[in-house]
Amino acid sequence: MLIWSMITVNLLTVIMASIAVLMSLCGVSGHTVHRTIIRRWARWAIHLSFVRVRRTGLERINPPEGPFVVVMNHQSLLDVPVVVANLPLQLRFIGKKELAKIPFFGAAAKRCGHIFIDRKDHDRSIAALRELSSRISASKISIVIAAEGTRSEDGKLLPFKKGAFVTAINLGLPVLPVVIRGSRVAVPKGELGSVGGIVDLIIEDPIPTAGMTYEDRGELMDLVRERMEMHLK
Repeated sequence: MLIWSMITVNLLTVIMASIAVLMSLCGVSGHTVHRTIIRRWARWAIHLSFVRVRRTGLERINPPEGPFVVVMNHQSLLDVPVVVANLPLQLRFIGKKELAKIPFFGAAAKRCGHIFIDRKDHDRSIAALRELSSRISASKISIVIAAEGTRSEDGKLLPFKKGAFVTAINLGLPVLPVVIRGSRVAVPKGELGSVGGIVDLIIEDPIPTAGMTYEDRGELMDLVRERMEMHLK
């Protein structure tokens, strides 16, 4: 099962990423690519990983089109497909620049409007976020950020980085806490593929940031962490 899932998911990613790049080169909008290609890739990747997703709290996303700053925990490579396939939002990810170098995936992601930042270059990171802010004002795009910055090996939340919460405050968007539970077991870190199983996707109530300032970032971060930790004990 491990080898089979690795081969099929990787092949699927190459094919769907290539289609996404071609569509974007032909002038197809990132919204259309996300809806028709990226979501389909995510659903098939989950299926080929022998995983079933249980969703809780979808009714808390109101209105369904967003926009939000989605703050998620990170346990395995399966987390992105789980979020993309199951949140009824136009999603764009903010990730570390190394992800943009992944063959096929990186090119497709950039073409679709995802943002990759250099955490060591503050000025470029700020410029990327300003660019994202102008795009959000023109279309209802929700941003996804893994607040831990890397995968947790034991399933417990790692220390949060404050960038997600500064971004939410600067953009004036509500934070949507999303908890993924079980993906670490289904797709273990360092393994060749998936062993399958059930993954829970839990959506908490959005937390508004209207009226907050930079000084409130720590309080906002603590509140989000508290809500997410309830589901990981």
